[in-house]
Amino acid sequence: MILRSIKNQFSRFVREEDGSQIVEMAIMTPLMIWAFVATLQYFDAFRTELISTKAALTMADMISREATINSNYLDNTEKLFQFLTLTEVPPTFRVTEFYWDEPTKKYKVVWPENRGNIGNLDDEGLLAVAGRIPILTDQERAFVVQTWTTYTPKFAFGMLAIMKGASLKTVQMKTFVVMSPRFTPKVCYDPETGIAEDVKC
Repeated sequence: MILRSIKNQFSRFVREEDGSQIVEMAIMTPLMIWAFVATLQYFDAFRTELISTKAALTMADMISREATINSNYLDNTEKLFQFLTLTEVPPTFRVTEFYWDEPTKKYKVVWPENRGNIGNLDDEGLLAVAGRIPILTDQERAFVVQTWTTYTPKFAFGMLAIMKGASLKTVQMKTFVVMSPRFTPKVCYDPETGIAEDVKC
């Protein structure tokens, strides 16, 4: 009799489901919060990358409409780029005009200029990125705008911070835009030295 009673009580205990939802919620809530925060983090990263790309395209489009630019023009372009990307760290960019030299089968730099902690692009550097440059005719001019934007994740904490596959350290988002001058065959650069021979064209 006692054994049967114990067996019946155990059977009722096994079939009992009261409170199971609370246990499931306690287990799943942290995972749901983590998934939500991770989604926000990756969305913010891709949004920042898209903004950087659009800002670089804007810069390239501006320069393509000019016949001559100078150092003041690039200084203001740097301010515009920082405004468009909304970054706290000043962005880095460089502009390099070049042409295709058919006899040597190489791209040649006409003038390079940069803003930020980055060196200029030279002929060897152009050779390294030749696969990303469209085919040009002999002596045809084009220019490349390269940008580097520093991105720092906003939600680097807890489980998200230790997730090995998540890129949660400060990263450099890079863009590479090649464009041809729109209204002139070339864009000249004037360093504002007051000496006409210093104008690179």
